[in-house]
Amino acid sequence: MNRETCPLAKGAAIICSWSALEPAEGRFEFERQIGDKLREAEKNGYHVSLAVWTSPNEITPQWLYDAGVPGATFPERITPFKEKKHDRFPYYLDETYQKYFHRLLERTGEYLASLPAAVRSRIAFVEVCEGATGDPAPYYGRKTADFWPEPLDQKYRISRARWSHYRRQAWNKYRMVAILRTAPFMKPGELSDKAVLFMNTPSKPLKDYGHALKLLQSYLKLHGKKERELDSLTEWDTTDGKLRSPFPRK
Repeated sequence: MNRETCPLAKGAAIICSWSALEPAEGRFEFERQIGDKLREAEKNGYHVSLAVWTSPNEITPQWLYDAGVPGATFPERITPFKEKKHDRFPYYLDETYQKYFHRLLERTGEYLASLPAAVRSRIAFVEVCEGATGDPAPYYGRKTADFWPEPLDQKYRISRARWSHYRRQAWNKYRMVAILRTAPFMKPGELSDKAVLFMNTPSKPLKDYGHALKLLQSYLKLHGKKERELDSLTEWDTTDGKLRSPFPRK
């Protein structure tokens, strides 16, 4: 994709699977999976979104299971493409999983902060991905009023309440990624509109919808002005979104 083949395009999505980004424990392929693509975007004047998918199936690195993270497996399903799938997801609530997941986000933020400003500025927003691909759910399948789809092993089922708590923890970790990406642009005490998080939220509000609104509103504080109210997460206008500099005032 370039200006010659797609002259009307404004940008594209960079979607990385965890298995491609960290194919072996502790070995990150940031240049190949993110850096090279960002440099192409800078060369062609594109802006991009960035997402890191963590599950399911081959998206999750095998070494994660080898490190002790339980796998939640499901009965066979037929995909919209008429393919048969026996899905496997990592058990997100496992402490070992969360340790490596948080490290993945930290290293990603540090890598983005190390890039030249002209390259880093190509990122329009970072998509928050906590569960299955970029979806707000942990598993695929039929859910109930209290639980998400149930795996074959019942001890790995996840209630809506526990998942809501887990998502809030992930959002706060993602905030650090956005701040690291923006920090080199900013002076002490400065506000920036360069760091934006996008959270997938279903049309029917979940119990964590209010928390998501508060999290986004924290980016919208202007000098001497009140926060703008947000009516929608899916149509959030980031034109005047602001994020405070992580640097302390001198």
